[in-house]
Amino acid sequence: MDAAVNVLNLKSTPILVYGRTAEAQSGDFTNQESSHYYTSLVIDVKKEVAADVSSSVVLEGDAHAQGNLITGLVTRSTNLLNLSGEQLLGTDQVVTKSNANLSVPISNYYEASPGAGPTEQSFFMVAKRRSSQSGISYVASPTVATGTQTLSYPASVHNLASYSLGVELYLDEAGNYYRLFPDELSINANGDVSIELTNPASEYLEGPLVCLSVAIISLSGRD
Repeated sequence: MDAAVNVLNLKSTPILVYGRTAEAQSGDFTNQESSHYYTSLVIDVKKEVAADVSSSVVLEGDAHAQGNLITGLVTRSTNLLNLSGEQLLGTDQVVTKSNANLSVPISNYYEASPGAGPTEQSFFMVAKRRSSQSGISYVASPTVATGTQTLSYPASVHNLASYSLGVELYLDEAGNYYRLFPDELSINANGDVSIELTNPASEYLEGPLVCLSVAIISLSGRD
């Protein structure tokens, strides 16, 4: 590839791709190396948010192609020249089940320096499948009653190859997955995971029970 070409500025272009995936799967690429030529590739992972506004940035499901069981990452670009950025913690992150769209609200009141006033900002979004993969990730779907509950996942249950773990929690409600944050999370040296949370029914639901989706991910085993 020509080093003078900035791929961030490419919105649609022919492309030849060579490579493989980490695990066997259906589609153009699997875990055996191969090459494919595509007459067009549309890139739309960079999102612009105007100054002094609140809006949602959306990564469409047909763009990330990871299905609706995903974890999302949003970064604010701080310097396009060296591609540095800051990760944002999307407390209101929502995944729409029907089309796998990932939506994260952004309030852009960022000032590069005190008194300079807000400016337009660039954000980048990526998504990674969070369905169960042996030795890489474990997904459970518990139901939580009213009040504060503790969910326990011993190492013998999630059976991940590494105890360097990341844990994510989602509310499974009607047509969406809503990102949640527990009251307390502990990952013991032996790999046991404990999650304490208060039933979020008062915020999202009227009923006493909520169905959750818990993803425990081996950080050293991710691609």
